[in-house]
Amino acid sequence: MAAGKGIITLGTYGGEPLTWQVLERRGSAAFLLSAFVITSVPFNGKDGPCTWADSGLRRWLNGRFLRGAFTPEEQLRILRTNLVHDGNVSLGVPGGPDTTDAVFCLSIEEARRHLTEADLAADHTAHALKRRLKPDSRGQAGWWLRSPGEDFAHAADVCGGRIMLYGLPVNTRGVGVRPALWVALPEETETGE
Repeated sequence: MAAGKGIITLGTYGGEPLTWQVLERRGSAAFLLSAFVITSVPFNGKDGPCTWADSGLRRWLNGRFLRGAFTPEEQLRILRTNLVHDGNVSLGVPGGPDTTDAVFCLSIEEARRHLTEADLAADHTAHALKRRLKPDSRGQAGWWLRSPGEDFAHAADVCGGRIMLYGLPVNTRGVGVRPALWVALPEETETGE
């Protein structure tokens, strides 16, 4: 995990507590990324052009996942975040419409800014394997980013500890999900290393 930023536990999914890596703190709010790949969900259910704004993964994270993983009290602590989608600057692909989300995937730029190569190479939960996650030969799980890949029919991803700018077709199965969110921390919450 990123040194010095901390780890907290919030919510449960697949019968396991959710562990979060603290990427950034602003006052009493923290930007969190799931420490593990928790499940496998396609970026979108069908092939073809799709931005984050109209993706099935966005709907799932802000619907079933949000309601199922967090208690009503925990949901009140999750901050709705205005996301500006810069797109895939390296390949000149725009990001699509901006969105306001409770739960989301990192963008390419957020992954570059907050994560080391070791942080990008994510472990996975047992539940993720039950959900047909396909780890590589080293047991590492690939996971989606919300930025487009080479075009809107592809979404950028992380594989083997590297950001894959060209991405995968949006309907690819077996790719993992590491949710991110901003949360209001109670006064007594302290993060450890």
